[in-house]
Amino acid sequence: MKTLQREAQAWAVRLASGQADEDDARAFKAWCARSRAHAQAFAQAREVWRAMAPAGLQLRRQEERAVRHRLRRRRAAAPGSAARWRPRSPTSRCRRRSGSGRR
Repeated sequence: MKTLQREAQAWAVRLASGQADEDDARAFKAWCARSRAHAQAFAQAREVWRAMAPAGLQLRRQEERAVRHRLRRRRAAAPGSAARWRPRSPTSRCRRRSGSGRR
């Protein structure tokens, strides 16, 4: 991969990260203004980044689901958790609610 393409990809990542500041914006504008090839390389890198966005989102969602699943498993295995709770049998509920007024 050519240096120009690597630089363009680095700019695409930096600008999409949400971490870019005013200094980055000035440096990016200067970088793009260096030549038409610079601007074209960034346009190509940006298109690749946009094309990859759905795959990145899908991976992020899969990881979030995996994390939630691991957390649920940990909670269920923890002492005193709901996993140890046992529902009362239906007959025990009937005995307590009998018409005799006794519990």
